[in-house]
Amino acid sequence: MRQLQLRQFAPIYVLSGEEGYYIDKLCNWIEQNVLTEDEREFNQVIRYGRETDIETIINEARSFPVMADRRVVILKEAQAMVRKDGLAKLEYYLQKPLETTVLVITYKNGKIDGRSNWLKAADKLGVVYDSVRPYESELPAFIQELCHTRKVSIERAALEMLVDYVGANLQQLENIIDRLALQVGEKGGITLDAVKSSTAVSREYKPYELTDKIAKRDIAGANRLVLNTDIVIQQFVGTLFPFFQNLLIYEYMADKSRPSAAAKLGLAEFQLRNYEEAARRYTKMQTFKAIGYLRQYDCQSKGLGGLTTDTTELMKELLYKIMH
Repeated sequence: MRQLQLRQFAPIYVLSGEEGYYIDKLCNWIEQNVLTEDEREFNQVIRYGRETDIETIINEARSFPVMADRRVVILKEAQAMVRKDGLAKLEYYLQKPLETTVLVITYKNGKIDGRSNWLKAADKLGVVYDSVRPYESELPAFIQELCHTRKVSIERAALEMLVDYVGANLQQLENIIDRLALQVGEKGGITLDAVKSSTAVSREYKPYELTDKIAKRDIAGANRLVLNTDIVIQQFVGTLFPFFQNLLIYEYMADKSRPSAAAKLGLAEFQLRNYEEAARRYTKMQTFKAIGYLRQYDCQSKGLGGLTTDTTELMKELLYKIMH
């Protein structure tokens, strides 16, 4: 928000949505930059939804600053308030907000009802920001921007691995890039090996490595991986199920060009390589049956409709049925 950088502050900021990363970034910027360190001691108040009520927030917002030009009042995690309908009382405060107060409300994991009178008033007076989850196709640009701001480069293969194995967890992606940037230093390069060695990525690597081997119908490689892992079958199923679902959609697409297919599946274009490979090796019926096998063995691993729940034996059976 350019107005913030220009120090043109609105009387209210409502930051809500499914993606908490940007909500936290904006809120933290206001928390750290509107007031000086000395001013914050008497003029900045932070409350959490689970331990306050809206009357307290309004009273704080109506208080005048002490030896400062402004007062900052922040209500974090408003979605956790016992009486969420209490936010409606903000309508009365917003009829005549105090010019010296910057009021910030964060509301995560959902959107506030846009029909609310107080939200409409907030939109007219200040800023109402909806933080949406990014599509996987947007993640490469996000990672490249993180690297750019830290003055490091990243190999294409390393970037692709982060997208595949971390996904749209923006905070985790930032943490990994921060850690790797410290390792390589300014103007250094983040390599595929460096990403593989990252603890956060290595925990998620094997289920996705299995997807690669199944897509290529690499029977020996897939079995080798299963025999040398301690990851439970549910983690594999959780990775393979959406893969085969997307594969079935891909196989029925009339236009399989990368831009069109990536847009329909909500993926980056490079992520289509596994689907292109698998579509050459699995018929539509085999893909459909694979989805059925995954459902069956997921149930069996939980003790339903089978004689064994041994992870290794179930995975060997599941792989045999899918790949043969």
